[in-house]
Amino acid sequence: MTYGHAEAVDEAAAVWMARLRAGTIGEQTQRELREWLQADPGNGDRLAHYESLWLSLEELRSEPRMLAFREADAQVHSRRQLAIAAAAATLLVLGASAGTWIAGLWPTTVMKRPPIVSRLANGVGQITRLTLQDGSKVVLDTNSAVETEFTPEHRSIHILRGRVFFQVAHDRSRPFIVNTDKVAVTATGTQFSVTIDDGRDTVRMMEGSVVATSLEGDTTVQLPLAAGKSLDVAPGGRWTVMSSDNRDLDWINGRLTFRNARLAEIAAEVNRYSSTKIVFADARTADGRLNAVLKVGDIDTFLSSVQQMGLAKVKARTDELVVLDRPS
Repeated sequence: MTYGHAEAVDEAAAVWMARLRAGTIGEQTQRELREWLQADPGNGDRLAHYESLWLSLEELRSEPRMLAFREADAQVHSRRQLAIAAAAATLLVLGASAGTWIAGLWPTTVMKRPPIVSRLANGVGQITRLTLQDGSKVVLDTNSAVETEFTPEHRSIHILRGRVFFQVAHDRSRPFIVNTDKVAVTATGTQFSVTIDDGRDTVRMMEGSVVATSLEGDTTVQLPLAAGKSLDVAPGGRWTVMSSDNRDLDWINGRLTFRNARLAEIAAEVNRYSSTKIVFADARTADGRLNAVLKVGDIDTFLSSVQQMGLAKVKARTDELVVLDRPS
């Protein structure tokens, strides 16, 4: 393949990728795409390359500075590199309102392409919103990480750490499976969160239903979960189903809601969003109870509330640590 031909294929693939991600295409456009794919096996490979590129850049949607850097850097490259950057930028703007690949357009050899794998992560204090290639919405809570694997047959997410909320795009032909080391959650179109915290896994349902399957032990346990329910998988494999409240997912909107909660519980949740940690001088202070609605990362409002209500006082404070003690 000559350089000029390769350049033309890249530009055509970039245009097709942008058109497919922009939304549903008509029958005439589908025929044109099918003809282009069948004209040269390399055309399908380049189109698959752009799909992989789009997913690998998905995390940068929430990082404007990185996007600006990539756009500026692309200006110094060749026309071929400009085509790639333009396609990526177009896809990042259009997002995943796009939908999925149109069934039947890919030749058999293209459909068997390797799975597209990507790692998405954020840091302490960040809440990151992402749209996956199938249109599913994902929200990563503070200091969370996942790995995604997409193929024409399945959609798989492995949670590495933290807490993640999913709004799953409906697609019965491709199960959406979220797994930790303990449990796999299978959905086709629903809303739920999965948390890994100190050896304990929690699934909270907001809408729709899922099936939770045990990944531990020799016996397979499958449990359906509907909206308003949560599953707690404790260390040792004990499963507990409880009622859940949508307010348990307020963190998605940057809020933390507590109802008659122990101060120790509130501090533990607040600590997740801050590099400054709150600790207690004694257990009696930690057992105080409070109703509160806090903005994530807002330590000062919590500290002001416990002092004003006479529940605790700040005994010591540094950039890394706040010590709460019994009030005088």
